[in-house]
Amino acid sequence: QEVWEVKVSNAFRHGLNPPGVLHPMADFEVEDLEPRQIDALGLAAERSGMRQNDALPAYDVKDSLAYRSAAKRPYLIKGWLSAGTMSMLYGPTNVGKTFVMLDMAFHVALGLPWNGRRVTKSPVIYVAAEGTYDIHDRVAAWMQEHSVRAEDCWLTLVPCPIDLRSNTVDIKRLVALVEAKIAQWDAPTPPLVVIDTYARAMAGGDENSATDAGLVVRHLDAVRFRTGAHVTVVHHT
Repeated sequence: QEVWEVKVSNAFRHGLNPPGVLHPMADFEVEDLEPRQIDALGLAAERSGMRQNDALPAYDVKDSLAYRSAAKRPYLIKGWLSAGTMSMLYGPTNVGKTFVMLDMAFHVALGLPWNGRRVTKSPVIYVAAEGTYDIHDRVAAWMQEHSVRAEDCWLTLVPCPIDLRSNTVDIKRLVALVEAKIAQWDAPTPPLVVIDTYARAMAGGDENSATDAGLVVRHLDAVRFRTGAHVTVVHHT
């Protein structure tokens, strides 16, 4: 008991942060949780985000067709990128993945046809987690080559790595940025979010681990569901 009294006393006298700063309530909002189900079925449902008494979404064929007609996803690049979905652009190192992705991003941000495909002008948030300062040179080169005005382009660069595996703060910041850009440009269409590259967004995780990959996908799903964005990930083979 005396040892603990000394530790607590020292913590209050020499601590740099106020008491309770590391408590979960400092980072997360309070949630009212229902009592846990002890049985195996209840635990399985809890892990999947559903409770035992929740009804599964179910559509008869006529309802399914009506839903499809009413909720048809708008495209960003017709036949290639649709709102609310996810894709991956991948290939070996140094084959030009970023050049291709940046070209697609510019066409979406300007509303220009891409390789004969119709495009819907939409906000683009390009997370250049690999290359950082080099991305500014590529942007300047594209703008010069195509003679377009910067004020016409709905493209925002994030030239730094982000943690999409373990740090939920980065996800919150990304979602907040996407929502802010939608509001800034008063965009009527869902945005395009590019993560370049997947490896840098793993934040030290194992790319071949189903657990680590599952966490990244789950976080990207949160971006899609919250903003309606199409999310594209650039990845090395």
